[in-house]
Amino acid sequence: MIEPAAENGSENIQFVIVTGLSGAGRTSISHAFEDLNFFVVDNMPPELIPKFGEICIKSQKKINRVLLVLDIRGGFTPDELFTALGELIKMNISYRIIYLEASDQALVKRFSETRRKHPLADKLILKDAIEKERQLLAPIREKATFTIDTSKLSVARLKEMVGKVFAGIKKNASLIVNIVSFGYKHGIPDDADIILDLRFLPNPFYEPELKALTGMDKKVADYILSHPIALTFKDKLFDFIDFLLPEYVREGKSKIEIALGCTGGQHRSVLYCEMLFSHLSAKNYTVIIKHREIG
Repeated sequence: MIEPAAENGSENIQFVIVTGLSGAGRTSISHAFEDLNFFVVDNMPPELIPKFGEICIKSQKKINRVLLVLDIRGGFTPDELFTALGELIKMNISYRIIYLEASDQALVKRFSETRRKHPLADKLILKDAIEKERQLLAPIREKATFTIDTSKLSVARLKEMVGKVFAGIKKNASLIVNIVSFGYKHGIPDDADIILDLRFLPNPFYEPELKALTGMDKKVADYILSHPIALTFKDKLFDFIDFLLPEYVREGKSKIEIALGCTGGQHRSVLYCEMLFSHLSAKNYTVIIKHREIG
């Protein structure tokens, strides 16, 4: 298994590889990187990636922040990509992989709205083409540094996420912490590393004046935090996460997802995700927050 290069490359060059499902937002994310002054190359064959790395080294730091957008249309295979990335490691060039995906429903809608043809749809109906592409790219998804589900992401939100993580990208960047609120009645997040159940806390849902609000509203926060158990849990949650994250950093993890759940994902989990977001941001972690059930 090929791992990302250690972030101490002598040439101070950063490569970001973007790939994923057709229709999941590769064009939008490439525009976001252009806005951050990355040198963007679309659909470069993997066998040319090491050659381009040599060009970047010879440029004497004129080309040191690079985004490569890989499309299944180019006919590349995961093995070809991993071989090329192995050559970057030998050159002491660090890289990160961003894998973009979306639900079948979202992808079908996007292809219908744009009237674009899926690259694998010559002999397959659209849903089968999407599934085939998922299978072909699965090995890359498994090794991606970041996996972003764009099903419910606006272009503006995607650009915001890119800016948070990559605007000041440099060596020894902090651990990326994804915080997700969710409702148990809608299922547990698939990719969470830590899942905590908040259903033991007082539930604002049963207060008529709070039911329609969310954990981002002050009235909801005041209600929940008026109970001693809520304040005790807040302190213990912060202590627990503060203990864990440096250990993950020492183990070389580049990302971690923390999921906090309550019954509907509207009140308690949202509030505690917001508080944890503020707490970790103040400690200079790069933090991305998502409230799954409220968009």
